[in-house]
Amino acid sequence: GAEQLLKDHPDITALFALNDKMALGALRKLNELGIRCPDDVAVVGFDDIPAASFTIPALTTVHQPLYELGKMACDRLVELIHGKTERVQEVVPIHLVVRESCGAKKQQAVEAKL
Repeated sequence: GAEQLLKDHPDITALFALNDKMALGALRKLNELGIRCPDDVAVVGFDDIPAASFTIPALTTVHQPLYELGKMACDRLVELIHGKTERVQEVVPIHLVVRESCGAKKQQAVEAKL
């Protein structure tokens, strides 16, 4: 996907991937094409999987609390099993984990409320 995007839009300066695995694939493709990250194209993912901090450059990503999301889903499933069918909307805190792939000079976290 990254390769096609770069062919269609050779002037892009940043990629935001749907998840970290896709962002890792984009980093690999950029490297194969000789495109420097973050100098030529910045890359940001979404999830904050453990591998994100071990890539070169380390992947900037949006951290989401996967354990808490799983627990909320299980709790909701139990409620549905017991007949509670009202719609529930819950908000989980996420934050941006700034690493090298976005061009940042140092790591920092930026809180986001969605």
